[in-house]
Amino acid sequence: MQITIDGKKISFTKGETILEIARRNGIEIPTLCFHPMLEPEGRCRVCLVEANARIVTSCDTRAAEGMIINTKTKRLLRLRREAVNLIASSVPPQTLKEDNELTRAMKKVGLRKPTYLHHVVQEKDHSSKAVWRRTDSCILCGRCTQLCSEKQSVDAIAFANRSGETVIVGVEEEPLASTKCVSCGQCVLACPTNALTEAGEIRQVERILENKEKIKVVQVAPSVRVSLGECFGLEPGAILTGQVVAALKKTGFDYVFDTNFSADMTIMEEATELVERIKNKKTPMFTSCCPAWIDFCCEFYPKLVSKLSTTKSPQQVMGAMIKTYFAKKRGIKPKSIVSVSIMPCTAKKREASLSGINASRGRDIDLVLTTRELAELLKKKRINPTALKPADFDSPLGESTGAGTIFGSTGGVMEAALRTAYFLTEGHNLRNSDLMMARGSKGIREFSLKTKKLNLKGAVAHGLGNARKLIERMIAGEHFDFVEVMACPGGCVGGGGQPKPTDWQKINARAKAIYRIDRGKKKRASHENEEVKKAYFEFLGEPCSKKAERILHRHYPVNGKKPSEKRSLQDFKAPKLH
Repeated sequence: MQITIDGKKISFTKGETILEIARRNGIEIPTLCFHPMLEPEGRCRVCLVEANARIVTSCDTRAAEGMIINTKTKRLLRLRREAVNLIASSVPPQTLKEDNELTRAMKKVGLRKPTYLHHVVQEKDHSSKAVWRRTDSCILCGRCTQLCSEKQSVDAIAFANRSGETVIVGVEEEPLASTKCVSCGQCVLACPTNALTEAGEIRQVERILENKEKIKVVQVAPSVRVSLGECFGLEPGAILTGQVVAALKKTGFDYVFDTNFSADMTIMEEATELVERIKNKKTPMFTSCCPAWIDFCCEFYPKLVSKLSTTKSPQQVMGAMIKTYFAKKRGIKPKSIVSVSIMPCTAKKREASLSGINASRGRDIDLVLTTRELAELLKKKRINPTALKPADFDSPLGESTGAGTIFGSTGGVMEAALRTAYFLTEGHNLRNSDLMMARGSKGIREFSLKTKKLNLKGAVAHGLGNARKLIERMIAGEHFDFVEVMACPGGCVGGGGQPKPTDWQKINARAKAIYRIDRGKKKRASHENEEVKKAYFEFLGEPCSKKAERILHRHYPVNGKKPSEKRSLQDFKAPKLH
């Protein structure tokens, strides 16, 4: 089938929209409300084209055989400019000074500044530890509500009021912290302006870096090294592991550790726990590395909380080891350490603030920056990581294996855990050809692993809408022994704190880079990490020992409600593994 766009005949597949066909063929049509991971609604009217002499929105108009389309007529340019003009007139001047999708759309339609001035009432919501909201920068594109409802099945935000009074607020006009929001940050990632942002912590980090009395320690999550480059002009999937270390050293951090190390340690605990649960017929066991998934489970499926692995996330495992093991080895008082983490995730900010999750007397993780925030911090300090000579992570929390690396992609935690669970039961490593069973981009993936001593049925889900579908199947009677859930599409590579804009092409490029790092590692299983072995020998004893449980395992609420940073320790129960 063929259509004609601007005089050029183009083949297309039935069901494709005009916008999809145009973009696939390098024809630029500006958009604002359109998002490649959502069903188009044609709300903003910026993507107008002429199709058979009729004005239509290209994002939601399906192509038909023989259709003649024009994208650059004077009438279209005038209508697009007017649509962008009206939208730009509704936001404050500061928003128009930023690099965002709205200001880029203004440049594309030739609009220097809006000609109308609307009175905008500013309302800020900083109640959440993860996501902040401000009404004056909102252009009512609806992406955030659509994504929260359709993709994540959370429904924490919604449109309120009518006509000129329309705003997007927490459901029932509650602050975000009082809604069912699980802090995944996908709404932030989809927002074309800064109406939704991560809870900012750059200024606190800057103040800490200037404090000469504190020991400044930072950890870097696996997916950050394959996405940060996008903020400095590199293609998605560019690997900047050593350059990120060098950049963080240059900003003033005393020690730079690899979250991949704590991912390996997480696997030692989680794989041991899995083998124990299979042995005692207490499956299913759900992974616990994703804090947004934990909140989702506690909020919507409290009866499944007992099925969650009690092992902390790699961020919190690292935080605990920094202020216990590392502090002891270096003879440093834990209160003298400021522990910062660089994460692809907004939910990690809330996780770090929870009560009952710390091994030290204070917070194990003091501050959390997203990938975007790290890029902003480096740009403020005029540090370009792409121009730096690579540096190595510090010891004793810097060694990692390929298993720790693949945590950044959907299926990675499952695969890493199975590599070690297999070794624990069979006494030797799984063949490389058998290591790809959990991989892929399908929303829900299932597989079986049968050996002489291990008979396991597993499932992987990414995106909370897919997680809900899988859980409902399990409630209806379908059984899995081990289930990995990641709240964000694609896993951490598609996290709410990653560079904007993010689409499936970028997510897949980042994931491929993650697996390239894994393939390049001499050691690809967590139980092969020498620094992890040493930490157990010198400090923890063995996986799931009483000391390991106290330091590396977390507490869940007795009543099944979403964990609160305001609750006391009395509201939590300690995990029991044996």
